[in-house]
Amino acid sequence: MDDSEGRLAALGTAIPEISLPRKDVDLQKWAVIACDQFTQDPAYWEDVAKTVGTSPSTFHIILPERYLDDKRPDRIEGIHRTMASYLAEGVLAPPMRVRVDIASNNSLCRWCRLRVKSSDLYDCY
Repeated sequence: MDDSEGRLAALGTAIPEISLPRKDVDLQKWAVIACDQFTQDPAYWEDVAKTVGTSPSTFHIILPERYLDDKRPDRIEGIHRTMASYLAEGVLAPPMRVRVDIASNNSLCRWCRLRVKSSDLYDCY
């Protein structure tokens, strides 16, 4: 444990491990934007489904707000199956430890940056 990790541990926190998709996963299909202006629009989700198809995508492991009232347990079961298959089939690269730095020039402008702790883990992004 390095000094910064020890200081964090004393505060009851730690640097988390996250998993990103492996290098050959199409990031155009992997990432899905679910912001408020789209969450209730069925046409948006239909377009996302057509774009993504059966490719690995976060679309297959989220339940958009639009579908919360559908009362279809098979949706949630499908999400769980897909998450398990992504882990079993190696869709995700090995976990890596990262820190998220948040800098803000003012309350309206915020940005985040992932800082990879081990430089040899992820050179593809």
